[in-house]
Amino acid sequence: MESSMAAEDYAFFMKHTKGCYVWIGNGSDSAALHNSRFDFNDEILPVAASFFIAVIDELL
Repeated sequence: MESSMAAEDYAFFMKHTKGCYVWIGNGSDSAALHNSRFDFNDEILPVAASFFIAVIDELL
């Protein structure tokens, strides 16, 4: 993925706890986030769940 200068309020949470920001994606033909044509891709949920399961497995 290309570098991004995107900003979110997540940085404010990280002032109070440890964490990380993960870009899961929405598919290559998706409208950009915060666009009126954006439609969340439900088919990406298994990919996201698999990622988080892998992170948990690594930590345990």
